[in-house]
Amino acid sequence: FFLQSLVCVTKCGPIQCFLPPPMPTFRSYGYAEFTLLVLCMSAGLSYSRLSRKSNLYVRLPTSVVPHSYNLKLIPFIQQGNFNFSGNVDITVNVTQATYNITLHSADLSIQKTSVRRVVEENAVMDEDSPDFQIPIRKTEFDLKREFFVIHLNRPLEPGQYKVNIEFTGILNDALQGFYRSSYVNNNVTWWIATTQFQSTDARRAFPCFDEPALKAKFTIHIGRPSNMKAISNMPKEGESTPVEGVRDYMWDHFRESVPMSTYLVAFTVSDFEHWSDRSFKVWARSQAIDQAKYALKIGPKILKHFEEYFGIAYPLPKMDMIALPDFAAGAMENWGLITYRESTMLFQDGVSASRHKQRVASVVAHELAHQWFGNLVTPSWWSDLWLNEGFATYIEHLGVEVVEPSWRTGDQFVVHELQNVLEQDAYKSSHPVSAPVSHPNEIDEIFDSISYGKGASIIRMMDHFLTTPVFKRGLTNYLNSRKFQSATQDDLWQALTDQAHADNALDPEITVKEIMDTWTLKTGFPVVTVTRDYDRGSATISQKRFQYMKLSETSGSSWWIPLSYTNQDRADFTTTKPSQWMKAQGE
Repeated sequence: FFLQSLVCVTKCGPIQCFLPPPMPTFRSYGYAEFTLLVLCMSAGLSYSRLSRKSNLYVRLPTSVVPHSYNLKLIPFIQQGNFNFSGNVDITVNVTQATYNITLHSADLSIQKTSVRRVVEENAVMDEDSPDFQIPIRKTEFDLKREFFVIHLNRPLEPGQYKVNIEFTGILNDALQGFYRSSYVNNNVTWWIATTQFQSTDARRAFPCFDEPALKAKFTIHIGRPSNMKAISNMPKEGESTPVEGVRDYMWDHFRESVPMSTYLVAFTVSDFEHWSDRSFKVWARSQAIDQAKYALKIGPKILKHFEEYFGIAYPLPKMDMIALPDFAAGAMENWGLITYRESTMLFQDGVSASRHKQRVASVVAHELAHQWFGNLVTPSWWSDLWLNEGFATYIEHLGVEVVEPSWRTGDQFVVHELQNVLEQDAYKSSHPVSAPVSHPNEIDEIFDSISYGKGASIIRMMDHFLTTPVFKRGLTNYLNSRKFQSATQDDLWQALTDQAHADNALDPEITVKEIMDTWTLKTGFPVVTVTRDYDRGSATISQKRFQYMKLSETSGSSWWIPLSYTNQDRADFTTTKPSQWMKAQGE
């Protein structure tokens, strides 16, 4: 229950008790290792997160959607030549007649583009016919929107087409897109190539439809130096083959993926070593590979636990986890190839601190939880980012408890997540968990303690008021009904409502959406005041938004709040299913 530490009652009447705020915790999951803002208590000072909204509409047209990608990339990883060349063949479905195909591209040089119709099997068609090869009038870049627009001489009618694009780019040193990293061994610098695509940086590695809802299958081919190794989301398929015209380079071919979002695509080229437990591998530079043994010890156990918790088998045939020397994020949940900063995956007994061991376990559990929440089912747009990060932040504690039960991470959650976010969310300048965003800069801004910590805390509250068996069955139904697709928070609310009504966990007149919209669409949280009347044996309960500066009487904010209570005779402090609901005002 989100407010369980906010209210105390004494025989003299109500007392509003606020625990002193804990020291901020510095988290590093999912996207970025962010530092919590130092918030000043002086009047009138607030931070400007999400305050500079862009009026630029950056969503792709809906007339063309991707079906599958066949991607070939050759990175050159040597001092003085950090370029890459590529070719992508995108099978697209045209849903309505259109004169152009619009997709994303940033920091790439497009060399050649063609569009052709996909003909039915066994059909005979002249490849030079205008019905097969679609004439292109011109191509152009919309730099502000990061669009690459292909203008056609005639409209494309509904059907399936292939868009082929040849391109080149630079392995940047900005730790985004397709970038270069390095480490030093015996005074020699060794280079690697790797990726970080969340949220909108796949477009810096290859032209694509770079929105989370536009899932497609990927067949990836990586050309790499013959003395290095390539890994990607899916297992390698077949034998490596020489890259024609490039000396000492080999192609590694990877199996076609399940449908997934572009931001979850990943590949690395390195000379790293690995340890394995059947289909589960950990990778690191040779000097550090022994420090990956703890991650390998706990990873398969946590993955198996999540399979049982969600009631859904892990959908891919393998899992790789790799520790990178240069990585902007704490870790990234790429499907089947999780990338980590070295400090969040490597642990050395007798050298690393115990606190660091817990951090490694927490990050590993967080990223493995994403394989279902975020990867199998993905938010339709970044406004519902909290569905990814809030769930992974809550579920990670369940995973860690399986491998390290003595740490009692479920109890730690109250201090490290719930109490911490109460401090952040008490400012007038906070923002809702579900925040409308459009421009990529705004997307990056909501990877914060509200999306992670408050998102996790209200999910914990749902787990409590629905009861864990109902909550888990509802989650399984939601994931099964939306797997390999995208969803909004309303889709989750409906699945949980259906299960709650079926199990009599909620009154038929109440929906999870009605309750949770007050927690996800509003800023802040309530303070609940209980006033006892001992003469009449009754109590009056009221709520209003809590803020540091003042408790506003006119803010108009109110929430659906689950209430439960006990007495000296029963002394039941374990039942979390509410006996009463405090409704939001006006409902």
